[in-house]
Amino acid sequence: MRTWRDRIEHAKQHVIPIGRLLAVFALAIAVALVIWYFSFPVSEWANTSNYLALYLSYIVSYPLQAFFTVNTGASGEVVWLAVIGYAAIIAHIILYWEGRKRGNQYTIINKYFLALIILLGLFAISFQNAAMYYGWYWDPVANQPGYVDTWTHITSALFIATLILPFALERYLGWKRRYFWVPVLMIMIAIAIGWEIGENVLLLFVYQGVFFNFPMDSIHDIIFSAIVAPILAIWAYQQLVMDPGE
Repeated sequence: MRTWRDRIEHAKQHVIPIGRLLAVFALAIAVALVIWYFSFPVSEWANTSNYLALYLSYIVSYPLQAFFTVNTGASGEVVWLAVIGYAAIIAHIILYWEGRKRGNQYTIINKYFLALIILLGLFAISFQNAAMYYGWYWDPVANQPGYVDTWTHITSALFIATLILPFALERYLGWKRRYFWVPVLMIMIAIAIGWEIGENVLLLFVYQGVFFNFPMDSIHDIIFSAIVAPILAIWAYQQLVMDPGE
C-alpha cells in the first residue's frame, strides 16, 4: 500500500502542464458559450439591448461627459466626483515614481496594479455615466431596479478598493502584512452602508417622491459594494503585488 509521500512523488512525475490545461479549459468554455448563445430563441436576442455597443457609442459621442463628470442622482445632476477619482490616480502615480526615485515605498504598489487602477477608473466613471444616460438603473417593464445596477456597484466599489489597497494601512496599525485585507474591507463596508444611509436621508428631505430606495435593492447594493467588489480587489492585489514579493 502506497503512503501519502509515494502518492505525492507519483503525482510529481505525472504533472499536467498548466498551459495545456488552461488551453483545453478555454476551448471547452468557448464551445459552452456558443451552445449557451444558441440555446436562446433568436427573438430573445433581438429584444435584448446591445449594452456594449451602446456604451461604446456613448463614450465616442460624448467623451467629455463620459470621462470627466459623474452623472448621478434622481434629478440627473452632474457632480464632479470624477475629479476626486482622477486626483487619487494621479496621487498614486506620483507616489509610485517618487518612491522609485528616492528608494522609498510611500505606497506598496507596482506598475501592473497601477495600470489596473487607471483602467478601472476610466471604465467605472464612464460606465456609471452611460448607465445614467441610458436609464439602465431602472427596468420600466418589470418596474424594478435594472440588473445593470449590479455591475455599476461592482465596478465603482472595485475602483475605490483598488485606490485604498496600495496604502497598506496595516503598516500604520502595526499589524502583520498578511492582514492587509482587514482595513480595506472595514472601510468598504463603512462606505457602502454610509452611502445607502445618505440615499435614504436625501429621499426624506430632498427628493421626496422622486425615486425610491427599496430595502431589498439597498441590501443588494451593500452586498456587492461592501463584500463582492472588495474581495475581487483584494484578490487582484494579492496576485499582482503581494505574490510577486512587493
